[in-house]
Amino acid sequence: MRRDLDFQTVDSISRNDFGYTLGGGVMGYFTDHVGVRGDLRYFRNFKVDDIDLTGVDFEKGTFNFGRASLGVLFRF
Repeated sequence: MRRDLDFQTVDSISRNDFGYTLGGGVMGYFTDHVGVRGDLRYFRNFKVDDIDLTGVDFEKGTFNFGRASLGVLFRF
């Protein structure tokens, strides 16, 4: 997950983190040729707490957001 924030009054923030997304969508047709679709997604980064010889301990990070989309479908 790439974050790149640029503020006029403070320093810029630029980070690459591992992340994951959860979500799904539906679509349906009202007629043979016209329909709608919808999608919901949730994004969150991982925070790596500890790196040692036994492995990496992953926890939920503080950066997260959701996204919704809606569209019209045309089938020919």
